[in-house]
Amino acid sequence: MTTIALAIENSRDHGRNMIRGIAAFGQLRRDWRLRLVTPAELVVTGALDGYSGVIARVADARILQHLKAANLPVVDVFAHFTQTDFIRVDTDHAKLGRRAADYFL
Repeated sequence: MTTIALAIENSRDHGRNMIRGIAAFGQLRRDWRLRLVTPAELVVTGALDGYSGVIARVADARILQHLKAANLPVVDVFAHFTQTDFIRVDTDHAKLGRRAADYFL
């Protein structure tokens, strides 16, 4: 069983929708166990022991350092820090702007 920590804020609609999408994919896989973790949990030494990887919104340097120290695969869905070995998911803001302009024009 692959156990993945989800460290994505769920206080806003965007984060909740992201969690829903990841959970839907995880249900298709059937070999994933997903667990929501808080930023406070991420910074406790050993908190990620037993996890296979992390999908996280890496928003501050303290969390970044703890995720690096955990030595696990990380998918960063915030993509604020570019100098990491994490896989980053980011929005193409220029393309998004062009599509919005094209729609309204």
